Amino acid sequence: MAPTRTPLGAARALGGSTSVHRWQTGAAQGAGHEGPPGSEQIERNQTMGLMDKVKASAEIGLAKATEAGKAGQAKLDAAQAKHKADGLLRDLGAAVYADHSGRGSDQLTQDAERIVGELKAYEAEYGPIPS
Repeated sequence: MAPTRTPLGAARALGGSTSVHRWQTGAAQGAGHEGPPGSEQIERNQTMGLMDKVKASAEIGLAKATEAGKAGQAKLDAAQAKHKADGLLRDLGAAVYADHSGRGSDQLTQDAERIVGELKAYEAEYGPIPS
């Protein structure tokens, strides 16, 4: 809404200034904006301030997403390692069962020793295997 304008004659009668500034007449003179000189720069600074806030919010969101991605990847790696350990335990159990049931061989014994070594490496990296 445009501010109420005082006619020049009334301004003179009240002892006011008769000079008319472009910002005072604004749209009536076709200036393109209303407000004191430099207000376009203030508007531009406010817009840039808003863009800076949006950019900062986007950077924070990206950092949180990256952190969540890393946490998810760590959980996935741990789950894959546990799955591998479960497979090794199954293979070791099968080798021990075959040995105890009289179907053991030198190759089976070597496989069992290799599996035990891999399980020790797993425990060194991820901690003890739950029983």
